[in-house]
Amino acid sequence: MAKYALNIRDEAKGKNLVLFLKTLDFVKVSDVHTPKKSKKRHPKDFFAAQGVWKEHKITGKELRELAWNRGNR
Repeated sequence: MAKYALNIRDEAKGKNLVLFLKTLDFVKVSDVHTPKKSKKRHPKDFFAAQGVWKEHKITGKELRELAWNRGNR
């Protein structure tokens, strides 16, 4: 059995091609789903996540200072 992969630029025409191929008794059409691209996250602001730090009144600079100096206490 031979297998072929097609890249079709026009989605409407591609659907028509698949419908036609399904009418042929010697062709088995299988859908191949390409994985969706994950959204790239751009951490512009550390506090934009609003997770743990949502209710805290602290700046990024203060947080960094606390993190770097935590072993010096």
